[in-house]
Amino acid sequence: MSTEQHPPIAGWRPISEAPRDGTRILVTNGFGVWFAEWRPVAPSGFRFADPWFSTMLNHNHISEAHRHKAPTHWQPLPEPPKEGA
Repeated sequence: MSTEQHPPIAGWRPISEAPRDGTRILVTNGFGVWFAEWRPVAPSGFRFADPWFSTMLNHNHISEAHRHKAPTHWQPLPEPPKEGA
């Protein structure tokens, strides 16, 4: 796994512009990409240090040293393929 941070490519937007309504999106911290949604507070009332809650089971594609770095950029999920396409 790479430890080199990569600059976002075309299509990525600053995380400050991401929706904060629970919409699932793709996020990156420059070291990997994952699905996330804005969730600043858990149902229990616990406040997360990083409100971008991952909806993935693991992050093995990101080196251990970079897994907990907050996302810096985002993009919407692509549309699913049309039937018969």
